[in-house]
Amino acid sequence: MAQATTPPQSKGIDERQLRFERGLAAVLLFGGYVWKRDLVIPLVAIGITMALVTVIGVRPFGVPFERLIAPRLRAARRFVPQRLAHSDDLTLALVLAVATLFILIGLSTVPLLIGLAVALIAMFEAAAGLWVGAPLANWLRARAKSKPRPRG
Repeated sequence: MAQATTPPQSKGIDERQLRFERGLAAVLLFGGYVWKRDLVIPLVAIGITMALVTVIGVRPFGVPFERLIAPRLRAARRFVPQRLAHSDDLTLALVLAVATLFILIGLSTVPLLIGLAVALIAMFEAAAGLWVGAPLANWLRARAKSKPRPRG
């Protein structure tokens, strides 16, 4: 019985898979905006957040790519480092979590606009292969580390 070989995770994530994930997230968020379905935002947030849990080892939006598309493609030439992908996932998940809080409060327009903004960012990331959220998350981490801690 032949076993499916998976690429070593030490290299990072296949760039094509990450671009596919961002494209899928963008399509879902655009659909939620067009049909005014607020619940798409928390569902996408959950999917992106699950990618942050490394113990599970599953990136929900990457599963269709891994199962259907990757076996038909040649080996990946470019990999995105895990830290960069996780920083970008974290930034998008936090923004969508804020939008989810607005949904829970009862505001309907604000989360749709936030979801539209995240969809545009995800679409840009999918098309260009540039990870917008990662530099922001890294800047916030560096700022938090450099801030002096109060002594008490």
